[in-house]
Parts: sequence; C-alpha cells; structure tokens
Amino acid sequence: MLKKIKIPKNISVLFNYKTNFFIIKGPLDSKFIKCPFKIFFIKNKRHIVIVNNSFSKKFNSKNKEKNLYFFIIKKFFLEVSKVLTKKLIFVGLGYRFFFLDTPIPILKLKLGYSHDIFFKPSLNLKYNYVKNTSLFLQSTCFNFLNLISAQIKTYKKPNAYKKKGIYYAKEKTFLKKFKKI
Repeated sequence: MLKKIKIPKNISVLFNYKTNFFIIKGPLDSKFIKCPFKIFFIKNKRHIVIVNNSFSKKFNSKNKEKNLYFFIIKKFFLEVSKVLTKKLIFVGLGYRFFFLDTPIPILKLKLGYSHDIFFKPSLNLKYNYVKNTSLFLQSTCFNFLNLISAQIKTYKKPNAYKKKGIYYAKEKTFLKKFKKI
C-alpha cells in the first residue's frame, strides 16, 4: 500500500536513502524527520512515496504508524510554508485582555473574577488584536499554537447556559435550556 505526498513548489526536500532521514526547508523554517519506512522521492513529479517494508502479522499497527508519518510530513509542509493563526474571542460583560508595557510583555486577562489573571506570552508566538475582545495568536508550530490557545481558554471555559467565556473563532456552541420550576 502506497501513500503519496505532493511537495509544494516553495518547499525543498533533502533526502538520504540509506538512513531515511530528510530535511524539509521552506520560506519560514526547516524541519527534520527520520522515517522507519521506505521512502522514495520522485524529483520530476515532486512526490514523496511511503511504502511498507514488509507485510507481517502486525499489518494494522504498521499501517497506522505509516498514516501517522504521512500526516506528520504533511503538517511539516504546512508549518515551514505558512504562519498559522488562531483567533480567541472573549464573550461576556467585562471580559477583556490587555498587554502591559513591561520589558517582558505580559497579557492581563479580566474574566469576571475578583482578581486579574496574568499570562506570560512565549517568544515563539506573535499576538495581534483588533479590539480587546478578540485575540489573534500566530506561530509556525501547529502543536505549540494549539497548546497555548487551549491554555488561555482554560482560564474561562465556555458556559453552556449563558454563552459566556473564551471561544475559538469558528467554534459552534448550543445553549442549554434552564430547568423549569
């Protein structure tokens, strides 16, 4: 069973057949990966083909592992070529964020508690905002971006009854009905 991955035009791939180690270089970053499967690189069609080494009793686990490497390589192509963005929306009366002007930038969150929450942003992330109710997080690392956005979201989880909290931009929520007395 073969898995083909098309290489985008703005990305170059350096490959070593003996060790199955390759480098993915793009306009923003470069990534390294070593794959336990046989990989063929077709230069004229700009494809990478992943092939199983052997057919054994553990075919399903090998197939799952091959699919995992397939998606990791595709994710690396995305990370080295584009800046990824997540948008967080603060919904609720008085739910805001502010950037404090200090040598180390600090994000101050007002989320309806009796105290303010301070969050130290990472240097790998860029923060943008239009209003102080919608925050844009930008990074080249997909997993790191998801981790930081989920960490900010845990400070005020969405409320299913009042529709207050921190939401992702295209997150769909359904309001629950209150109990009737």
